[in-house]
Amino acid sequence: MLKNFRKKIIKSKTFIMSSYSYIILIFVVGISVGFSAFFNELSINGISAIVKVSANIRVTSVNQIETYADAYTTSLDYNVKNINGMITLPNEDSYIDYSVKITNIGNVEMGIKEINLDNENLDYEISNYNLGDKLCSDESNSSECILGAEKNIIVRIKWKADKYDVNNISNNFVLTFDFQNYHKVIVENSIKSYISDCPEEVLNGSSLTFKYIGNKFDGRIYMNGRKVYDYKNAGSIITVENVTGEIIIKYISYNIENGSFEIPALSSGNYKAFDAYLVDSWNTTSISSKIEIARIYNNTSPHLNITPDSSMVDSQLPDGNQFAEINAAEKATLYQNISVTAGETYDWNIYHRGRSGQEVMALIIGNKQENEPKKVNKETDDQFNVMINWLFEQEDMDLKVPTKKEKYTVYSPSFDSQGGFLGAENDLFSYNLDDIHTEKWDIWLISSASIKWFNYSDSYTANSDEITFALCSIISAKLGDLSYGNLIDGVSFKNNDNEKLVNGSFEDISTNYMYQHFNAENSSTPDEGIGWSSTSTDKKVEIGNFEKGSNTYDISKDYISDSVYVKDGINFIELNADETNTIYQNFLTKIGKTNKWSITHRGRDGIDYIAMIIGPSQLYNPSKLNKSSNDQFMKMVEWIKSNVDIKTYGLDVEKEQTGCSDKIILYSSKFLSLGSFEVDDSQAFSLSKDSTHTEEWNVWIIGTGNEAWYTYGYYDNQLNYDNTYVNNNESEETTIAFTNYSTWGTRNNDSKGNTKGNLLDYILWK
Repeated sequence: MLKNFRKKIIKSKTFIMSSYSYIILIFVVGISVGFSAFFNELSINGISAIVKVSANIRVTSVNQIETYADAYTTSLDYNVKNINGMITLPNEDSYIDYSVKITNIGNVEMGIKEINLDNENLDYEISNYNLGDKLCSDESNSSECILGAEKNIIVRIKWKADKYDVNNISNNFVLTFDFQNYHKVIVENSIKSYISDCPEEVLNGSSLTFKYIGNKFDGRIYMNGRKVYDYKNAGSIITVENVTGEIIIKYISYNIENGSFEIPALSSGNYKAFDAYLVDSWNTTSISSKIEIARIYNNTSPHLNITPDSSMVDSQLPDGNQFAEINAAEKATLYQNISVTAGETYDWNIYHRGRSGQEVMALIIGNKQENEPKKVNKETDDQFNVMINWLFEQEDMDLKVPTKKEKYTVYSPSFDSQGGFLGAENDLFSYNLDDIHTEKWDIWLISSASIKWFNYSDSYTANSDEITFALCSIISAKLGDLSYGNLIDGVSFKNNDNEKLVNGSFEDISTNYMYQHFNAENSSTPDEGIGWSSTSTDKKVEIGNFEKGSNTYDISKDYISDSVYVKDGINFIELNADETNTIYQNFLTKIGKTNKWSITHRGRDGIDYIAMIIGPSQLYNPSKLNKSSNDQFMKMVEWIKSNVDIKTYGLDVEKEQTGCSDKIILYSSKFLSLGSFEVDDSQAFSLSKDSTHTEEWNVWIIGTGNEAWYTYGYYDNQLNYDNTYVNNNESEETTIAFTNYSTWGTRNNDSKGNTKGNLLDYILWK
């Protein structure tokens, strides 16, 4: 009969195709019963079909293998994740052992999280498996736990204690297996020495528990690429409940906790004034003891004014899903007390935004007081607000544009326990340290518009081991009501390991003009705070000022357009002042440590290209022979143009593509004076290291149009290039340099093209 059937198939191609289709259909339908979530690819005689099944692992058979005390099974069946049947247990000590075969039909390691028996009279035991273990093959090769692995689990069904009923000895049962996959737990090297008893994998839906060896858990936990905020910290034991993805544990030296205001999470609505003790790590001086947390909910927010016609309002939050308003119900101070190390330098960062107009806040950092800041009643001010009122009266501040004023230093007496100051009634504050004004406070006044979040950062050097980090509202868009406005997010405070670029946002130097040429750090009389050196013969650095400018640098000062605002503060630089040159800075980096950079760039008249170069500081700093000659970095750029195809590094300069190239690594001989090298210029560079070319340089070519400022590096949302640098040199001093690659003006025959373009701001290092 089978032969006749085969003959009929051979006679008709149509019948062959229909028969295959019929066979495949039966196979797909059969294997799909109860399996509807996992994609698996099957190959049948060269025909590929995508079949959906419910799990990578499943029950594939069940057999009764032993009975005791007259027990027997009336019926027995199985499905994807359970066995079921009718069992008769005539005596109190009756039981039946079943062998349940579990087969891995996927390529993922899995285990059983829990087992549920749906009959209240019955109980079960497993003799050869522990819940949570991997389901690996019974064969000697126990490491085979994926595709093809088969595990036979012995399950005993018996009476539950005190449930034997001589009149009801037969029961239906369903025993359900909760199969779950494993997630990797990755502990980064930066924190590995502080963590013990941490498993390498966790079963989906289970808890991860590990021990942290240290005084304070100074790490961050990520699951599925997102920060985990609601982990439990019980002394040295850290627990993450309900793990649903890959876990990464890393060290981040932030001392501010809950800086993005994600704890507690809003369960309903788009804002709530929480009791302060519920807001992790933050304190308030308000009498009501409330802290206001907000979010965007159903695309609405009373704080961000998100409406269909407000296209200029940026609704993206800087960090996480929530943010805070500095005050909830009354004028007060929001603060944290932080343990630090005296003498260490820390970097702070904050995102600020007006609620419905221009608003002003203050950041205050100083030594923790024996008496906490406080208010006497709702109408009075705490010590920080009294201090800020005095400072604000002393200083003239332009509120038209986002501004981070230069750091002010104010001295006060110590705080008393009643919201005032010890030993002083009138002369409370001074710009100088003396016997009365003993407490030093570093203060930044910050002003932001409401069209977007503005990012501010600076550094602070601690002079004690405990400090207070405080935030105050100064002016709100709702005049007279400081419980309204001054939105904050992404607050951080971290040790910079003394690796600090000086004046990275060019705010450490003041100008009252739309632009001004300052004496560089390597001039004979450098201007205070400039920080950057120049290879120009006049040793000048050009600082532009957005606040004072009026369409300066071809940037219209349009306050309702977020594209015009400088990334940080009001100052920036144009790369070249009166001649083509390089600006650079030497600073300390740890040998062998991986660092990352970030910069903000903008073209002036069109697309400008800049070269960023990082490498070992030289015995001879970069320099030029004369005004028309090239320094060493400029010569490096010319060599790259002739010897390196930038397109292979992801940037097509010839077609005026914008963006950042991938890292170009090249080598040079050591620098000598006046722009020269230890060898002839023609032999100075190579793409490989040798006895002549000993100095390794990391180079990036960056091109940006003049429509808006664009951030590259670790704040780049489109980051697809390597922005890391590792100091592999004997010296701990590193050079970061910026020089012209090509400006719009040069390419379009502008007579000032080489000195016009490549605007820079917000140069960061971490």
